[in-house]
Amino acid sequence: MPPLIERPSAGGTALRQGVAAFDLGEYGRAESKLSESFKLGLTNTPDLLRGYKTQAFVHCLTGRTAQCERSFDAAFSINKKFNLTPGERQNPIWGPVFAKVQKRYPV
Repeated sequence: MPPLIERPSAGGTALRQGVAAFDLGEYGRAESKLSESFKLGLTNTPDLLRGYKTQAFVHCLTGRTAQCERSFDAAFSINKKFNLTPGERQNPIWGPVFAKVQKRYPV
């Protein structure tokens, strides 16, 4: 019997497209695909955290600090130990917003 190959969920596919759009600087498309991924349903915690993190980055980069905070809050509500890489934490745009939200979730 051949090995079972799991197909990505529709939410997972939209997440990957959203992250790819973000990486290309296509923030409008990234935001749209990330929203779609949440509506279609992400099936695991790492995907949810990646989605909220990328969504926060998009919001911060487009000057929507309150929405950026809410996306980081959503990530912390899933995992109170949620964190960014050292390089991401040092980003001058979303780093301070992340630090502010992180203080609400002491571990």
